[in-house]
Amino acid sequence: MFYTHRIVLYYHMLDTIWQLSVLIPGINF
Repeated sequence: MFYTHRIVLYYHMLDTIWQLSVLIPGINF
């Protein structure tokens, strides 16, 4: 249960980083 929660948290963090990279064209991951 804790493992799946960590995966959800990880995907949410990736989505946030992706949105930041889209908002800031200078950042390329």
